[in-house]
Amino acid sequence: MPTRKRRSKKRLDAGSRKHDARRWLLSRDGPHQDYVSRYVKRYGVSEAAAKDELYALGYHDELFQEELEAQGIQWEYIVNPLTGELVLVPEGTEEHELFI
Repeated sequence: MPTRKRRSKKRLDAGSRKHDARRWLLSRDGPHQDYVSRYVKRYGVSEAAAKDELYALGYHDELFQEELEAQGIQWEYIVNPLTGELVLVPEGTEEHELFI
């Protein structure tokens, strides 16, 4: 009975890894939760490197949301009164605390 060959982790340099990661994250097969752990598993990098690269790719809110959920903190979006943008914050944060 043939066995399936195990896929090895992708060993890419930082630039190629970010390019490949951007395509992977936007695809249907990309992670839609546990971004850091899945990035570490796919590319074989440390957690710190995975977080840095995900931040560089623009996944700020997703990573912050995961950190809050890991700590058991509820989160919500509020409107920044200066820019009108939605900002991810822990639940119960007042508007004036955005600028502290």
